[in-house]
Amino acid sequence: MEPRLIRNGLTSALCYRDPNSALKFLEAAFGSDLVTLIEDAEGDLAYSEMKFGDSLVMIGTEWTERHRSPASIDGRNTQAVHIHLEGAILGVR
Repeated sequence: MEPRLIRNGLTSALCYRDPNSALKFLEAAFGSDLVTLIEDAEGDLAYSEMKFGDSLVMIGTEWTERHRSPASIDGRNTQAVHIHLEGAILGVR
């Protein structure tokens, strides 16, 4: 059995026009490993995670008008950082 993947405190999420090609490129170029792949009913990538050493990066599509591929930059967001806090209690005050 493979060891359980431990999530670091920060995880980046990258948007691509063609996320499946991005997954292949990132694996070939950097030796990253695909650890999660979720497809929608049409077989298109809905969500994925790749492991780079002891870090993760989320790879996805251009999922909103504000989350775009660098190829579509036009001043829009191309990535987001997620902060994972062990033992955190979720809530808004």
